[in-house]
Amino acid sequence: MTAFTPPSSERPHTTLATDSALRAVQQSRPASAHTMTIEELATQVGMTVRNVRAYNSTGLLPPPTLRGRLGLYGEEHLAQLQAIRTLRGQGLSLERIKAVVEQNNRNESSGAWNKLGDLARVLSWHIPVDQEALRLPLSTIEATWRADFTPAQTEQLVRSGLQRILPDGSIEYLTPGLRAVAQQLADMGVPLDDALEMQETVSRDLRRLVRSSLRTVLQEAGRRPEADSDEQVQRLLQSAPLLLLEAVQAMLPVLLQQEAEHLAQNLRPLSTSLLGASQRTGTDQHDAAGSTDAA
Repeated sequence: MTAFTPPSSERPHTTLATDSALRAVQQSRPASAHTMTIEELATQVGMTVRNVRAYNSTGLLPPPTLRGRLGLYGEEHLAQLQAIRTLRGQGLSLERIKAVVEQNNRNESSGAWNKLGDLARVLSWHIPVDQEALRLPLSTIEATWRADFTPAQTEQLVRSGLQRILPDGSIEYLTPGLRAVAQQLADMGVPLDDALEMQETVSRDLRRLVRSSLRTVLQEAGRRPEADSDEQVQRLLQSAPLLLLEAVQAMLPVLLQQEAEHLAQNLRPLSTSLLGASQRTGTDQHDAAGSTDAA
């Protein structure tokens, strides 16, 4: 499997700024560059004013420049909020984001935020996507299960993030392989509710694994000094998703076998117990029949 590489026209800008470049930008930026109100800043980054104020109060966003009683914000505030939003989307907590920035020892510049935001965006471009999404009418999916989806079941179907409802009401499978799995489960007679619960449980556990792994990669990349240079960081970001896939593919068969054996061992005493109970019941019935005959 090879990593997905976007066309050159779509490839994001990934060059990480150097300290000298950052200082030059900051020194050339006049105080009057702070021209955005908090409402304008929130609109540009796609957040609520309440969220911006919350980040300000926790120290993740520096205070605005005051012009009388009006607080004004600049491009560095916008860069930091965009980085926070990107990193939050990758699963990092606010405490962890702040810790990584502090480790870079650049709390008073926007460089660390720009670097972390770039790293998160670059990482997303190296996730391999090998399949086209599959769109099906809801009626087709309902026919598979021979049942009409209730609103709760439809919500559970898309809750995992592996399917989504399109504006026309059809369902889009982000990985078509799940459609084939669903068909096999339905053919085996697995109830719809059980299949939905299985998907939700597996996707939740896998998402936790992926989030933890990508968080570790981002933290490690964020710790790398600029002197380590972009090439090493790029290699780390490119290899991490593929390594995670290979690790899961290597471990899953062994874990499946171990858990199947564990389940079989736990069920064996139960089967023996049930068989013994059945035999005793048959003996009791035979004895009772013999007593009746004797009478």
